[in-house]
Amino acid sequence: FSFFPWHSDKAIAAADDIMVYLNETIEHFKLRDKIYLQHNVEKMDFDSKTSRWTLAVTNNASQQQKTLQCQFLHMCTGYYEYEAGYTPDFAGLDRFKGKLVHPQKWDTEFDYSKKRIVVIGSGATAVTIVPKLAEI
Repeated sequence: FSFFPWHSDKAIAAADDIMVYLNETIEHFKLRDKIYLQHNVEKMDFDSKTSRWTLAVTNNASQQQKTLQCQFLHMCTGYYEYEAGYTPDFAGLDRFKGKLVHPQKWDTEFDYSKKRIVVIGSGATAVTIVPKLAEI
């Protein structure tokens, strides 16, 4: 972030490094209590008169419902269903004899050494996975 610069010598950061940076940013600006993780948004309404959003959210763990209000709403919905991930319909996939591993369901028990591997993704996939695979 321009308001809290990244001070690492790594041009491409691993996921762990990014999480450290995000957590440092959150702590520095005292934002932890303003971030709601593991909540489902059930309903969103925008009031044009007050220029505010009202959200009805449910905590996934406790099922407790809460109403939140804000002036700005940043929706990080992604482009696919998170639990399922996105796998394109590859022609001939039914004939593939190797192991197919989706990055969201990474198999930590599988031995990736001495394997011919193809990485297909949006760019972020390659940035996070390929450096680790190269170490094997």
